[in-house]
Amino acid sequence: MLAYLYVPGDLFERVLGGAAAALAPGGRVVVVGHHGDNLESGVGWPQAPAVLYAAEDVVGALPGPWVDRAARVERQLETPAGARRTLNALVFAGGLEPLLPRGGVAS
Repeated sequence: MLAYLYVPGDLFERVLGGAAAALAPGGRVVVVGHHGDNLESGVGWPQAPAVLYAAEDVVGALPGPWVDRAARVERQLETPAGARRTLNALVFAGGLEPLLPRGGVAS
């Protein structure tokens, strides 16, 4: 599970690839984080476009067509000023053999 991980795009893609490669057979990758649309349409942190992402960005960075669900989801966030809308990117993927053998080194 990668939850609210905010790093630049190239590092994010390497982390996703590593997570997918480390899966046990039948394992799953779950990714959730503040959606880039929060900058215009919601609340959430960080306020840095370079590290926010959409579900489509996650799908594009995963190695292979094995995504079960990819969506922008809305939830209510309680703040001192009252309830506010925040948007998350949510991806569930898995079910295939990992691309690399255990240990992450290709033969």
